Amino acid sequence: MPIRKIFSVPFVLFAAALSLALMPFAANAATISSGYSGNWYNPSRSGEGLQLEILSSDVALVEWYTYDSQGQQRWIQGVGNIAGNSIQFPQAYTTQGGKFGPAFNPDEVKVTAVGNLSLTFGDCNTGTFKYT
Repeated sequence: MPIRKIFSVPFVLFAAALSLALMPFAANAATISSGYSGNWYNPSRSGEGLQLEILSSDVALVEWYTYDSQGQQRWIQGVGNIAGNSIQFPQAYTTQGGKFGPAFNPDEVKVTAVGNLSLTFGDCNTGTFKYT
């Protein structure tokens, strides 16, 4: 049985100042749009963060780069539903196996469900990430 942990981490948009200088945001900044796509991180958790891609007005993709309990790199992916100022990823996964390039065989890839994720935004530069 996989170890499950629950935690909540505040995060900020990487290079938020550049984003603000280059992109005008709507008055209701907590409504998630394509401007929320990018790399998000918590400065106190070096080497860990999120790559968020807003795919449509109601669907998002997240890649969470983190570490397992032995300190090994771990990537967790999920597709989520956008509602207001939050995104719910009802099932997150890790993968292992397979080969890159022409030797790739999808039958060699092992997909493991590891929990669920959520993102809640206070504005276009800050939010909270939860993993259960």
